[in-house]
Amino acid sequence: MAKKSIQLGLFAACAVVVLTVLGLATARAQSLGQTSGSQVDVLVSEVKLMRAALQEMAQGQSQLHALEIQIGTQQSRVTQISASLDSANVQLSAVHVRARETAAELAFDQALVARTPDPNQHAALEQRIPVLKQLANELAGEEAQLRSRISRLTASLTAEEQRWQALSNRLDGIVRK
Repeated sequence: MAKKSIQLGLFAACAVVVLTVLGLATARAQSLGQTSGSQVDVLVSEVKLMRAALQEMAQGQSQLHALEIQIGTQQSRVTQISASLDSANVQLSAVHVRARETAAELAFDQALVARTPDPNQHAALEQRIPVLKQLANELAGEEAQLRSRISRLTASLTAEEQRWQALSNRLDGIVRK
């Protein structure tokens, strides 16, 4: 009997040790499960942050691409208006030279009419003077139109350059983000 009670005692002691080990193992597994759950939550949070960052980057790329297109278009407008302005200035210069030459010719012919005693030469000069006056008036009108056009083109160029600068500033702001 003593042997049986020792065996029962040993069995009880082993059972207690086994139950204790199982209890500790269960507690440890639960704490690891909670830690794993916590780590999963952290990973899910990081994935969500990365997704948001990628969406923001994609949106920024879209904005950047649209802005690049706008800047290219604006630069084209500035170039086109600048070329028109250069052309108008060349035309104005040519018309101005022709107007000065016509005015000088008119003044010379008018002075010559007063000094020419020959009636044939006098009549030819008098016929030429109204033609020169007409040409001078036409050139003055053309010069005024060109000056007006240059004024409009200069104002347009200034406005388009300001738009281009605003777009460029927006691009700088996006790049600095």
